[in-house]
Amino acid sequence: VIDVNEAPGEIALSADSIAENTPAGSVVGVLSVADPDLADTHTFQLVPGAGGVDNTSFSIAGNQLKLTPNPDFESQSAYTVRIRATDGGTLGLSVEEVFVITVTDVNEAPTAITLSANSIEENNPSASTIGISSAADADAGDTHSFALVSGTGGADNASFSIAGNELKL
Repeated sequence: VIDVNEAPGEIALSADSIAENTPAGSVVGVLSVADPDLADTHTFQLVPGAGGVDNTSFSIAGNQLKLTPNPDFESQSAYTVRIRATDGGTLGLSVEEVFVITVTDVNEAPTAITLSANSIEENNPSASTIGISSAADADAGDTHSFALVSGTGGADNASFSIAGNELKL
């Protein structure tokens, strides 16, 4: 009986999603392959072809699929990669699979607060609106609440109030 080297079967990836803002170089998942030749070792590589449009956003180290960029859900919510597993047999048989890696949205803190106006004429009545507050936020659907807080620059907070998003005298 001659043992014939058989092609590897389906490639598996232990995880197919990653949270946005995960640091570059982080492991997305571990690759494995079903192979009737149990003694075969396998090498994995990203390969061009149908489904490999985002290969440059990943790398493979041994059997680990790793991120190259820091993913941002708002700019790209999924990546598609094409991976080849080649067995260590004398024929170097291989199989290729396409994987979709999804990016999960993480609630991000606002990045800036703006005020529509920052001055008011003298002798305005108490509770006059000075300006409308708004916040820059990568999470487009988020709503924001505003509050006066103590700390550097807050010495005059007692002269003002906030109602919703309005700064008032």
